[in-house]
Amino acid sequence: MSVPGKKTPRTKTRARRTTNMKIEFTKDNIEICPKCNKEKLKHRACSYCGFYK
Repeated sequence: MSVPGKKTPRTKTRARRTTNMKIEFTKDNIEICPKCNKEKLKHRACSYCGFYK
């Protein structure tokens, strides 16, 4: 089994993780909050009022 030659720096590891975790506001993942009628991401609590069904 192969072993990495050198330890991967923490910044490189974190940079790789954060680029995959970015959530963009597109038409597919936005819905209207039923409580305050503001736009919010699907499957997330509303950033304006904090409501989550």
